[in-house]
Amino acid sequence: MLAFLIWGCLPLYWKTLDRMPPLEILCHRVFWSFWTMLPVILCTGRLGHIMVILGSRARLLPLAASSLVLSGNWLLFIWAVNSGRVLETSLGYFINPLLNILLGMILFRERLRPAAWVAVALAAAGVGSQIISLGHLPWTALSLGGSFALYGLIRKMAPVEALPGLFMETLLILPAALAWLLWEGSKGTGVTFAADPSFLLLLAASGPLTALPLFLFAFGVRRLRMTSLGLLQYVSPTMTFFQGVFLFGEPFSLSSLLTFSCIWAALALYSWDSLGKGRTAAQRT
Repeated sequence: MLAFLIWGCLPLYWKTLDRMPPLEILCHRVFWSFWTMLPVILCTGRLGHIMVILGSRARLLPLAASSLVLSGNWLLFIWAVNSGRVLETSLGYFINPLLNILLGMILFRERLRPAAWVAVALAAAGVGSQIISLGHLPWTALSLGGSFALYGLIRKMAPVEALPGLFMETLLILPAALAWLLWEGSKGTGVTFAADPSFLLLLAASGPLTALPLFLFAFGVRRLRMTSLGLLQYVSPTMTFFQGVFLFGEPFSLSSLLTFSCIWAALALYSWDSLGKGRTAAQRT
């Protein structure tokens, strides 16, 4: 819950950095996340875990995959927020819990009750409505929702603890991030080397704002069923939705209302069904 509350506030933060290109922001996010987590790794005696991961292909390969998926998700989200597409990011993360439900059903054989099937059908209808309205796939929303669902799946299956795994993900992306920042600086096209100290401090805050919710998410995802994760995961898009409409003044048409209404109905139905299932299981025990 804490992870999703922090994520729900991130559009407010990224908007303060919109004078910097999204890719450069991403590189700073990786750089400062690494330096945020390094002292934690050293102070908690997890350096040995890092060495074990580096020496194990079975652990390293899933983290390499998750680091690529995660960096792509970060870049797309930053670009969308600073391009005035906050509502699209909200739609993407509303779709994401329902994608988790499908992944849980397909890969982990989690059985769906009839209400869950109806919820998935409602969500599909909402996406279909958006396609008809736009004339094309809402690729930003689907890419954000799909990439984060894939990231959660990889981390759930990876045999790595939350904190060492997250540190390794940033470590694997770090060389590319540093190379890009230095390349931009050498050409004189980057914002980094011309920024004032206050802006650099603001960039440095991306480290803890990234590391803390990701650690909380990675810790929780390995201990929750994919369907349970789906229940919590629409906290942040709800916050993002209200920011897009009321703070950033993005247009909200009737077709958008229809799309979001289908998604909201799907989530409400699935939540109601899951809570009822939980109460029944509690009574039996």
